[in-house]
Amino acid sequence: MTNDEAIAVVRGWYEAEPDRYRSRIGIPNAALHVIERFRTSWPLKDSHYLTHGGGQVSGVSGASGDLIVSRFASTARSLGSEAGRTSRSTPAAARRLATQLNRISAEDGSDPSRRSQIADVMQEWLVTNVLLKELARSNLPRISRPAGGVHAGQIEDWADRLAAQIDDWRRVATSILMAACEVVLPEKCRASTPLENMGTNPDLQIEDTALIVADIPTPWVFERCRAALSNDMLCVLIVPEKRLVGACQLAEAEGMSNSIDIDSLGRFVSGLVRQKAGFERASLRRLMAEIPARVNALLP
Repeated sequence: MTNDEAIAVVRGWYEAEPDRYRSRIGIPNAALHVIERFRTSWPLKDSHYLTHGGGQVSGVSGASGDLIVSRFASTARSLGSEAGRTSRSTPAAARRLATQLNRISAEDGSDPSRRSQIADVMQEWLVTNVLLKELARSNLPRISRPAGGVHAGQIEDWADRLAAQIDDWRRVATSILMAACEVVLPEKCRASTPLENMGTNPDLQIEDTALIVADIPTPWVFERCRAALSNDMLCVLIVPEKRLVGACQLAEAEGMSNSIDIDSLGRFVSGLVRQKAGFERASLRRLMAEIPARVNALLP
């Protein structure tokens, strides 16, 4: 199947849907999720993409739709919570799309890498030709994203913009770290809800490494680092880039410069994503595209 043939399939399905104008965001959002399941399963069965009983499309929400949209449109508005409410017509539309996907050749369907390529083409068409036009008419907020990608400076600028909106850099930074860990290290990271963990426990824990987040390093911050070390953990102190030199100087004054690592938020997140992606450009873009919607869901 060529890219043009893939587009013809999804366009033909969408243009034939009788309720596409009644459910302008719900139906295409459901389609994004059916196609996402197509990446890992073929031929598709109802149980792959519908809830038990078949009354809803499984996993559909505005936030999960935002994750997919963000891969293809860096300035899109959020789909909003209404995108997760499926109408009676949505499961039927999902079934019709699954039927079309099941009709592709066995050569394409049995190859996971080829299915992923087809999914990218179909999802991009839905985002570009359907959802962006619908979202342009809405008053829903735009999803805040780092401008450009995974560079440390861009992540720092993004964090500063978000922090200016809620006046809380530590909460923003912890949310970005949580989102990055969910994407890159989902089975190795344990996270606390931002700002709810004000004791000596780490803000996040990646296996045996404690992450302590601080806008301005204080003696109490270093006490938290000592507590992590006393629990036989490694410790990384995460600060804004502009505080990095000062934090290193304070760590030396506290006698901790040789016992903890200190890094900026941007460099730490960039390093996580680059390592996971193997420094391959397309993988970098895909991983980084998944982080902003998760961050926006964590922030007020």
